[in-house]
Amino acid sequence: MGIPFNACEDDEHQGLENPAEWLAKAKQSLESAGIVTEENEPTVSAVLEYVIGQRRAAFHISVDEEASDAPDLLSSRVGGLPYLPPGSTWPVNAGTALTHLWQLRVAELPAAVQLELGHSRGLLQLFIADTLDDAGGDWYVFRVLDESQLVPRDRSEIAVPGQARRRRPAGGSGSESGAEGGSAEPGEDDEVEPPEIMDERAVSGFERVADWPQREDLMDGLPGGLDAALAGRVVEMLVDAGLCSTAGGDKLLGWPNWCQGSEWIQTPGGQRYTQVMQVEGSVVPFSVGDSGTLLLQRHPTDFGEWRVSWACC
Repeated sequence: MGIPFNACEDDEHQGLENPAEWLAKAKQSLESAGIVTEENEPTVSAVLEYVIGQRRAAFHISVDEEASDAPDLLSSRVGGLPYLPPGSTWPVNAGTALTHLWQLRVAELPAAVQLELGHSRGLLQLFIADTLDDAGGDWYVFRVLDESQLVPRDRSEIAVPGQARRRRPAGGSGSESGAEGGSAEPGEDDEVEPPEIMDERAVSGFERVADWPQREDLMDGLPGGLDAALAGRVVEMLVDAGLCSTAGGDKLLGWPNWCQGSEWIQTPGGQRYTQVMQVEGSVVPFSVGDSGTLLLQRHPTDFGEWRVSWACC
């Protein structure tokens, strides 16, 4: 289920609280609220030790809003034109080209993210169908292109599906030239709806934040023998005090920011998949239904098996 927060990187180096500081602040808040008594203090301490053990690292994507030049086609970017290896085509599902959300150079990702991906090099890409249709076909594409597939290409070499039809004048057979990407030959992609190409922004880095599971996930994992009612009060107080919150927005790793309750993807044996990516439209202008959340999770042992789930809030 991921790497514990304080096993990823040094807390103090990142300017974040270490576990001892968090525990002291949490206990002080609970004492001020009158929750801690001499009788229940051992149980409260055990609950706090459990909660701090659930803290994980999450990484928000930072982008350069002021860059004037178009980033290199192989660079880490949000939106824009994706890199496509020579001989490959833009992902299409049910007659519509998928939307390119982002591509990230794996070597530039935080080490904790590389570990969960099972890759240290290459180019990570995420494409999603605007309809979020999982009734059939490939409505999303998540992949890591091998370094051997990454060769310098000009943007004009990237064929954008549907461009021939969109640019062809009514009643004519010619096509106009476009500013981004190349175009397929007239007629060969007439049945494909072109993708929405989002504004392109270069990725400038990753902001590391402390991330916590939502209350339902915390309570589901509560060790046996602890007073569940007391633990529930402790968790509720910690959330209200801002000491235990789930990071929203587009992020890598961390915990799912569930919209409608915990809905983990699981193996037939009941093992939860590992949370790797969350899309909520904070960096990439992609709406997941009505202010919803899209989650990309990896099989706990098979690094080649990925699943996507989503829900509206």
